[in-house]
Amino acid sequence: MNVKKPIWEKLGTSLKMGLQFCPEAEWLPHDDIFGNGHSRAQQIALKNKLFDDVYGDVFATINLGDDASQECWELIAAYAKDYLGTVLPPLDDRHPLEAAARSIPEDLAIISPVMNAGTAAPEWVLSAGAIAFPAHWVLNDKIAKPMATVHAPVPDYKTRLEVPVNRFFNNMKSGSITCRFNWSLQIGQDLFTPRRNACPSSDTTTKIDQVYVRIERQTLRKLPRSGHILFTIRTNLESLGNWLAVDGALASLGQMLEDLPDAQRQYKGASLYQDLICRAAGMPASTNNR
Repeated sequence: MNVKKPIWEKLGTSLKMGLQFCPEAEWLPHDDIFGNGHSRAQQIALKNKLFDDVYGDVFATINLGDDASQECWELIAAYAKDYLGTVLPPLDDRHPLEAAARSIPEDLAIISPVMNAGTAAPEWVLSAGAIAFPAHWVLNDKIAKPMATVHAPVPDYKTRLEVPVNRFFNNMKSGSITCRFNWSLQIGQDLFTPRRNACPSSDTTTKIDQVYVRIERQTLRKLPRSGHILFTIRTNLESLGNWLAVDGALASLGQMLEDLPDAQRQYKGASLYQDLICRAAGMPASTNNR
């Protein structure tokens, strides 16, 4: 992905699926979207430490996702050998989804179909997750829940996205891969952020280079044997300080946050960052934060 233009200008703030075709060879790329070849090893090491130290916070599963998790491990092992030139360690006694997630920087989730009585189409449920780098959400609050509940905090999800997302899941064919990007803001560069870090809007000690744009590269593919869906998330962080020299970049971000509807402002945590961004861009303080 070309990131010379700020990600917030590329993606905007409108609620949409924003799916793109992803070639097989680009499914799980070696470098991050900024071309950083070092972040891979750093993230894998951090993921393994989190699995060792806070296992219950980063891994959860129900039996429904077990077969698909095994299929996921086999698929990622084959991809790693063919495209990354690496061999995944043997499973030993580990759950296959955990084993796969320990070997790559991407977080992994299995979304499984459940047929309920009296319905013609399945309900899609989060049945397994190896999520070391959650962006302001808690895995144990989401596991075994349908997509509508998983996305309940997202403003307007139920009215605008629930039907198209379920339709897309139902119509997915195995073999093809789709990709989308998501962005948010955070204080600091921690990757494990189930809770949002905050600073008061009046805080003048926090510097712009301490605010990071968090970019998730997400992919979806239907597993051929089980028919369940594998969801991958590659997390990338970039300091807003790196955009100080790019004319208009921070001003466009400040204006975008200013223009958010109230529900989106709360969801994005705009009030936590906006005054700081406005000061760095030489803009007046936000009227929404007063």
